[in-house]
Amino acid sequence: MNDKIKVLALGGLDEEGKDLYVIEVNDNIFVIGGGFKYPTKATPGIDFIISDYDYLKNNKEKVKGYIIPKGKKNIFGALPYMIKDVPAPIYCTELTALYLKRFTKTRQISYEYDFRKIELPCKLNIGNVIFDFFSTCSSTPSTFGFSIRTPLGNIVYSGDFIVEYGNDDFFKLDLNSLGKIAEYPTLLLLSESINATKIGYCSPSHKLIPFLSQVFKKETGRIFIALHSNNLYHINETIK
Repeated sequence: MNDKIKVLALGGLDEEGKDLYVIEVNDNIFVIGGGFKYPTKATPGIDFIISDYDYLKNNKEKVKGYIIPKGKKNIFGALPYMIKDVPAPIYCTELTALYLKRFTKTRQISYEYDFRKIELPCKLNIGNVIFDFFSTCSSTPSTFGFSIRTPLGNIVYSGDFIVEYGNDDFFKLDLNSLGKIAEYPTLLLLSESINATKIGYCSPSHKLIPFLSQVFKKETGRIFIALHSNNLYHINETIK
């Protein structure tokens, strides 16, 4: 068996944002994400920081596509700058495509993206490699994970997710698709590692309703609720 598989991170490890991962299957390169991170006090005078993507520029003929699993800038914010040097189709959901186009416009960048819209769940052949896409639950709707079929086993990318059973289709962890993927050998699982060093189990603490209901029961006047504009899970939950 002469198949060659590489997995490397050009950004996003041990830092908040700047996600940029590369999965190579023989002569095919798949780019996962392409985000930025905001500057700190140690980096004044700049808007944001992106990863060094010289590796992709030096191998751009092998790049078969960008996989963008979520509509957040720490996942896609560097794409308007990278894609002119390393052009390739972008695989994402309809909502993520809208986020990216809007962000590109705010940066006053003109580029006609080659979007390949994903309807979850689905199976796609990208560069003669089979991808199985499945929905996950996160703060942003239409988030997904995927599995790449390789001769050595599946490479499964889950990203950061919440185990959520009762929400609508925009916020749902597709356990049925995960179960089907688990029927085959898994070579590698790529998952969010925040709090991975903490001992014990993590109980979900993402819902606002238990906190908001207490306030609504006590207060009789006007109530102001401040929410992060990117956290559509909380916005959706509050309106409902």
